[in-house]
Amino acid sequence: MTKNLTRKVLSVILALIIVAAMTFSLASCGNKDAGKTADTDTSTVSGTADATGSAGESETTPEPEATDGTPATDETPATDETPAAGTKTITVDVVDDKGETTTFNITTDAENLEDALLQEKLVEGTESEYGLMIVYVNGIRADYNEDGAYWAMYQDGEYMNTGAHDTIIADGDHYELVYTKA
Repeated sequence: MTKNLTRKVLSVILALIIVAAMTFSLASCGNKDAGKTADTDTSTVSGTADATGSAGESETTPEPEATDGTPATDETPATDETPAAGTKTITVDVVDDKGETTTFNITTDAENLEDALLQEKLVEGTESEYGLMIVYVNGIRADYNEDGAYWAMYQDGEYMNTGAHDTIIADGDHYELVYTKA
């Protein structure tokens, strides 16, 4: 009986330590973000599981404190209007087989164009030693071996001499994927 009681007490203590560590971790994350813009995207936090591993239950997290000890508010003045480190937004125009253009704004942490396009499930193809051989863009097939068509890639209107895998992206870049008949 004493062993069971001891195990239960230790389990409760361990659970409290885990909750305290998670609370401290969340509070620390909030403090390092103090001074950033108030319109920071927090959508990545939603839908995460709580300490018991169950998703869907809401849990109130304490307000992060500013570095001076006062609660941080959403009215914190914006000091830096650039996106968070590593976040890039690129524009990709897809010109389909009918000549119609569809524009996609992609926000990503990917380093190259291939990974950004795959992240958005905008392209499909086959892997080769040179990276992805793009066959489908936005669900439209262009297969040179079957119909003499391919997807030409442009950056700011200039034909690209690199594949999507070797094209390093930067915030604000503009690309075009154009259905082209040979």
